[in-house]
Amino acid sequence: MKTLCAALVLASLWPHCAQAQEATPQQLYQRLSPSVWLVRTFDRDGAALAAGSAVVIGPEALLTNCHVLRRAARISIQNDNVAHEAKLQYLDPERDLCQVSARNLRAPAVELGDSDAVAVGQKVYTLGNPRGLERTFSDGLVSALRRSEDQRQLLRIQFTAPISHGSSGGGLFDAAGRLVGITSSGFDDAQNLNFAIPINWVRDLAQRSDAALQAAAAAKAQVPAATGSSDVNDANAVPVLPGCREEYRRYIATAPPKAYAVNTEGKCAWAAGRVSPRPQLSTASDPAVRAMELCVAWHRTGCSLYAVDSKVVYKPVTSAAPPPAPTAPAPAPGRRDVNDVAAIPVNEKCRDEYRKFVDSAPPRAFAITTKGDCAWQRTRSASRPQISADPDPAVRAMAICRAWYGPDAGCGLYAVDDKLLWVR
Repeated sequence: MKTLCAALVLASLWPHCAQAQEATPQQLYQRLSPSVWLVRTFDRDGAALAAGSAVVIGPEALLTNCHVLRRAARISIQNDNVAHEAKLQYLDPERDLCQVSARNLRAPAVELGDSDAVAVGQKVYTLGNPRGLERTFSDGLVSALRRSEDQRQLLRIQFTAPISHGSSGGGLFDAAGRLVGITSSGFDDAQNLNFAIPINWVRDLAQRSDAALQAAAAAKAQVPAATGSSDVNDANAVPVLPGCREEYRRYIATAPPKAYAVNTEGKCAWAAGRVSPRPQLSTASDPAVRAMELCVAWHRTGCSLYAVDSKVVYKPVTSAAPPPAPTAPAPAPGRRDVNDVAAIPVNEKCRDEYRKFVDSAPPRAFAITTKGDCAWQRTRSASRPQISADPDPAVRAMAICRAWYGPDAGCGLYAVDDKLLWVR
């Protein structure tokens, strides 16, 4: 009887003991801040490209987003007055998860949590470097878990803790200070709508990195040219690399509406349905628009639509001469080239803005809405950093378009540099 009473007393006291042992936000910050570093990238000429964050997960090893490292010739990490050069170790651009290594880095590794155990409503903390402000700590809740269509795979953790540009690659931690995600994106025109990559994806990062590097090496080889108008079900006719050929077979098996885009290096992007599973990259309801925007976001140049629903729309190059500049989607009637100001479907004010776009030098990007409004950006310097500080003018133009006109305005890229992309 005494044993039973003692057990009951201990059981009643256990929640209080657990609460007493739980770390305070101040304690978590002190423990985690040495493990979250500022990332800066530079081009071959030493010009600054981007800034982000990275989290130490092991000896001389840090996780970040691949988009933070885009086009980087040199990577530097910093915490307080300590700085190190870093090198890319593993990359998974499809999942936007990369690992870098820094020699002689002496920083504690964080404890990895289990992102599959994350639940909606639980407390989380973010630690990153928004706009270069080192080690900014904030809290919030898990607001949703975004899964694959079959609900079997966790794709993104949606949370309410505020993040800004520069937070990409930072840590999403649970109440015990365990790393459950890598913060990756948010919406400039929406409050408390932010996303993190599940930390469990790090388990197969090395294996997926090998596959990505093999694909990159294959991309340097000649991509087979399409021989002409093909049956939409003929996967062997698509001018893409083997990994994208497998993706095309999945495309064939998917019900409309759908669209498949390719680029001149044999890479691909495709979309299906009216709801975007990657709202951080495209919110368009039209899968053709989403496929093109994903292609531009992931592969940068040379993007064209290959198929829409059950019809091949790709126009291959048949001449034996060197290929011309990457082909844009088939233009609307009356539209001839990027300099045709009269053809752009915008209001007169935006038509005047497009004239300025045409007269400006690349890099540049012009975004429009389905109602004829517009936003555009040029150069690598952000004119409105409070909305987007990304060095890519295409990313900035889309962010400004959504910020000004709303996420339901149907924003899409009309032109990037000298290429027309508008497919609506």
